[in-house]
Amino acid sequence: MNLSPSIAAKLAIGLTGAAAISTGSYVAYDRLTKESISELIKKEDLKLLSSSDSDTEWLKRWKEYVAKGNNIWRLDNYTGKTTSESDIPQNFKDTCYSKASERTTDNKSDTYQQVKDLCTKSFSISSLIGEEKDIVLINANQGDAKWNKAWKNYIANINNNNELGLDDWPTIKESNSLNAPNDYKTKCDSKKQTEVKNTKDPTYLAVKQWCTEAKSD
Repeated sequence: MNLSPSIAAKLAIGLTGAAAISTGSYVAYDRLTKESISELIKKEDLKLLSSSDSDTEWLKRWKEYVAKGNNIWRLDNYTGKTTSESDIPQNFKDTCYSKASERTTDNKSDTYQQVKDLCTKSFSISSLIGEEKDIVLINANQGDAKWNKAWKNYIANINNNNELGLDDWPTIKESNSLNAPNDYKTKCDSKKQTEVKNTKDPTYLAVKQWCTEAKSD
């Protein structure tokens, strides 16, 4: 059956309209059911690296990408672990920007985890503690009284599972000594230099709990 030109044109318009409606519905559904990875990152109190961040910050994540050795993003000019760790390729940054703008249903997707691991900033625990309003770190050279007070709380807490990772913890705990061992001070001093992504990190929380004192007025 031959259709007249006018009928054929109307059918074509109808099909085009239906396709447009279908596409529009998909886009609307996608926006209703998915969030941009950048928004999900914010909800976890993480900060994405941006073009305004120094290469020093980007270099931390680039080294981690190279260390993985599998070039998961198939970046051009990547040569495995022999790739320079000091020269950050622009396509690494661009891939971070691109993937952060993608949409996903939750924070379980592979792309989300990649962005979280490779495209977010990290901070030393000492710098984050420095932003706290009511506490400061106890310095290694401060008097024994401050350290002994912190230590007393550390060994008295029944829920404490040696969060600072002290050596020979069972023996130390059983001794009930009220004098802070050198290892306690050493662990506080070393862990405050650890880099974490946010203040929810267990190491940050341990340092905040056991290696600080109230700010003096």
